[in-house]
Amino acid sequence: MVILDDLVVFDTSALCELYRLVPTTRDEVLKILSYMKTQIFLPHRVWMEFERHYKEMPGKKIKEHYSKPYFLKLGYIKELREYLKQLEEPKGFHPYFDDIYMRKLNNHQRVVEHSMDRIRQLVMGGIEARTKEIKEFAENDTIHDTIEGLNRGVAYPYNELRNLICEGHIRYQHSIPPGYMDAKDKSSIDRFGDLIIWKQLMDAAHSKQKNVIFVINDVKEDWIVSKKKERLEAREELYDEFAAVTGGKMIEFYTLEQFVRLLPIYFSSDKDLDWVSSLGTIADELMYLNDVREKFHAGLSDNFMEVRCKNCKSRVVYSANDLSFEWESEYTDYDRAMGTEVQYVSYAKMKCPECGELHSFDFEVWEYPIGVVNSQSIYCEGCYAIHEIRLADQITLSALQCCAHCGRWVSELSSFDMCEECQDEFDWHIEID
Repeated sequence: MVILDDLVVFDTSALCELYRLVPTTRDEVLKILSYMKTQIFLPHRVWMEFERHYKEMPGKKIKEHYSKPYFLKLGYIKELREYLKQLEEPKGFHPYFDDIYMRKLNNHQRVVEHSMDRIRQLVMGGIEARTKEIKEFAENDTIHDTIEGLNRGVAYPYNELRNLICEGHIRYQHSIPPGYMDAKDKSSIDRFGDLIIWKQLMDAAHSKQKNVIFVINDVKEDWIVSKKKERLEAREELYDEFAAVTGGKMIEFYTLEQFVRLLPIYFSSDKDLDWVSSLGTIADELMYLNDVREKFHAGLSDNFMEVRCKNCKSRVVYSANDLSFEWESEYTDYDRAMGTEVQYVSYAKMKCPECGELHSFDFEVWEYPIGVVNSQSIYCEGCYAIHEIRLADQITLSALQCCAHCGRWVSELSSFDMCEECQDEFDWHIEID
């Protein structure tokens, strides 16, 4: 298809994606829309849905990304104070710590409280600044202004809309795309929103006798069969219907990221367009945004690791068997009477099945207290993580035992249930006696 002659049609999902972008990327995408405005067409239903929802988008962005972080809601500083106060109270029963431990704990408590106060100020300051920026943008919404200036169709008259709804009932009963997946989730005419968009898109292509590039971020099965690197593969019924209605014209489906990645091929020769050089970066940011969203909605099993190759941009999934974990451990006793912490490390190297790029992984698991996986870290080279594997399911924790004398957790005890150091000390006293 030749993009300079095609009709470019945006779905509501692709337009609403613009509100999720940071200001610099958003402004560059708006330049693209303004430059291509004579080629762009919005079905009336797309414009109507956008008008209904665009005012909600800033609030959603604040709620999703700039709510008070969970770690600031935790009351562990207060609990630490109460715990230390309990230890300091004079009494002749447990719990109690020796003075040397209490002095160190109180010193660390003051440092932690000061650090957390500073962290809280910085985090909340950043949240307030970004929230203010988003609210100010909502008062001067350049996304809405740009989209309002694009070409758009007109609403169907009542009789035509009624006939379309009757057709929609029949199509949905037989799972004929598009839109039948909205039948249960939406009510009234909204259930047929995708079908109306589809009909209005075909009407425009037929009247203008144009091929169509359809930019859509709704990749449900009633639209899309598979997502390829360059474009989306739609349901076969859609290609057949489009060709029949438009007299043999063609349609191709793209996400917003895939569409932006197309543009350098056609506009690189125009040196007056300052945004052409940044198209690759814009596409990468849109791709990353899509990865983050899919991470939360796809429900990928915790037994798999999904990454994006930095070289070829392909998404690659590695199973636990592929990574073949071989754990090494190291024990640490902190001088703060809080017991033993065990660090486990494992390494893996894989080759991207698409381009052969080396993907290296460093896996870390921390066991504290003994018997509990406290945290995990995964460091990647040659790729970045989209979905992390749950390492707690891939490790067998060391069988540590508690020394009857000092309380340390060690891998081996003597016949007197003591660690090696305590047993040596005990033997020394026995020899003296």
